Amino acid sequence: WEFRLEAGYPSVVYAPADTPPFKMWYNSFVSCMWRPQICSPDRDATALLYAHSEDGILWNKPSNFHFTVSKEEHHIGGGSRGGNVVRMHVFGISVFKDPHETNKSRQFKAFGMLQQPVFEDADQLHQLTNASGGTMVSADGITWSEDTIWPLNIRWDTHHSLFWDEARQTFAVITRGPSPNRRTLALVRSEPGKFSGFGFAEVVATPQRP
Repeated sequence: WEFRLEAGYPSVVYAPADTPPFKMWYNSFVSCMWRPQICSPDRDATALLYAHSEDGILWNKPSNFHFTVSKEEHHIGGGSRGGNVVRMHVFGISVFKDPHETNKSRQFKAFGMLQQPVFEDADQLHQLTNASGGTMVSADGITWSEDTIWPLNIRWDTHHSLFWDEARQTFAVITRGPSPNRRTLALVRSEPGKFSGFGFAEVVATPQRP
């Protein structure tokens, strides 16, 4: 089910008290049916996958069987149980274990594209809805819930780096700005002390053209 990993965007969490202590989430294309040489999160099936490790070197992909990858979505095998797939049709997901969270059902937090664009035609030339993204939470990093869409002016088809800003007491995300042509860097913050209220995306860096 890992058809292409060119945009894996991994998140690695080391928690010594956990068993196993190393956890990783990464993104993959599970199909690339239209122009196979150029996969796109705007039209091809994507997934968030999970692996864990005892030492951070040798990794195991557990067979969770949470999702069945359909024959139409699976480019290389006519349908699959997609063993370590934990979410389908998401992209650029960043996962973070919150050391301050007292509610264990929300200790893992994620940010990224939660809904891919919808097209009205099989050739995916006429788009009905844009991609959208936001946050979700989990107790174990495998089963996710509380999907919340945030209407941010950013590019969702990219990596989003979620972290806790201790100095400002907010969650923050480094992501890509809204420009379709220039690879600008944007910063998004939550409400102080809350995993909510993600507001204005501030462009903090713009590449210099010669």
